[in-house]
Amino acid sequence: MALNRRSLTFVFLKYLLIFVFAASFIFILSVSFFMYGLNNGGILPANFVENYVRNNRDSLEKGEINYKDIPFPGKYLVLDKDGNQKDTNMGEEGIKDYELAKEGNGNRYFYMKIERAEDVIFVQYDLKAKYSDPVLNRVLPSPELLYIMVPILINVILALGISYLFKKKMKGEIDSILQMTEKIKAQDLDFTAQASSIVEFNAAIDSLDSMKEALKKSLEEQWAMEKERLQQVASITHDINTPLAIIKGSMELMMEEEDANPYHKTVINNIHRIEEYLAMLKSQTANDPLVFEDYSWIDTVEFVNRIEEEGDILCRKNQRSFKVYRDKLPERFKGDFEELKRGVFNLLNNSIRFTENKGKIELFFYAEEKSFFIEVRDNGKGFSKEALRRGKEVFYTETKESGEHLGMGISIAESIVKRHGGALKIQNRTEDKGAQVILKIPLGI
Repeated sequence: MALNRRSLTFVFLKYLLIFVFAASFIFILSVSFFMYGLNNGGILPANFVENYVRNNRDSLEKGEINYKDIPFPGKYLVLDKDGNQKDTNMGEEGIKDYELAKEGNGNRYFYMKIERAEDVIFVQYDLKAKYSDPVLNRVLPSPELLYIMVPILINVILALGISYLFKKKMKGEIDSILQMTEKIKAQDLDFTAQASSIVEFNAAIDSLDSMKEALKKSLEEQWAMEKERLQQVASITHDINTPLAIIKGSMELMMEEEDANPYHKTVINNIHRIEEYLAMLKSQTANDPLVFEDYSWIDTVEFVNRIEEEGDILCRKNQRSFKVYRDKLPERFKGDFEELKRGVFNLLNNSIRFTENKGKIELFFYAEEKSFFIEVRDNGKGFSKEALRRGKEVFYTETKESGEHLGMGISIAESIVKRHGGALKIQNRTEDKGAQVILKIPLGI
């Protein structure tokens, strides 16, 4: 069923008109109650006493009406011809105001004078509406104040109530939009947009729905391209195995000769490493998750020796000096031997790339508390401000030449260390120029 959509202006005016009509009704009701009170004697008008005295002045002067019958809220003071007080119900406060009024300073009450043959009557009153019941005058605000306060209070409550309903209405409409944006943000695109009853909000929902469909299509195309890319990588990985097997076989035959070069063994070891990397790459392209949770204990000395041996060959080949420092090495730590070695050599290759010939590369191995630290230092140009900020990003590189460097070394090292529950930090050296990368690996104890 199609929604009966209204504009936001219409919805706002609807709530505004509800408030206006309700406020008008409250005002009319308040006036009606006030007038009802006046007409039925529950409320005395402000000039009630004044009108009574004027209408009955002759009878009061002749004594036909007793001054004690002057109605509430009027009060009286009776003086003889010599000015002496004969009778009063004004009270101390009323007498004080009367005395001030004789001097022209009275400001609370008004007075009417009635002269009789033997005395003078002063009637005291104010020009304020009163309740006919004196008790109500003591416990309630004056009728005029109540007449103003009650409608204002009710209208404030009414305004808050209508504001709450308007807010609830808007929140319900906005929440559906927020839910859509959160789903799109999380790339959860298999949902149906809920139409809004407000035109402007529905336009926003339609736009978000179009965005969702465009993003869904884009992701599907991206996933298809990624699948094709993975298939190509898997194919190339498979093809690399053939020349690699030939090289490996040739090296094994050369090692069987009597004059075999001692470096042949290092070549064979690194061919094994390449085979392991290819196996990992094949596993990734097949969407098989690599399992790194079941780590084994690594002999620290053996691990450091292997890195020192192969790192020395790598640095000498690239005409870089290489030095390894050991301090308080733990007996063992838990992890994947080849994976961690791979991470370190990614960093060594980075240092070689960004140091000049005859440059110096240093490796530090040490333990602190329950962590094993590996530091790679060089005396190259160090990290730029941008590299310090983005150096861990995949494919980030400051090298401009296309194809020279993919910018994956630090990213790969960090992913390996994170899988071991550790962390990687990049910074520039403080005591000398150059870069410094620190790997922190839990000992697993």
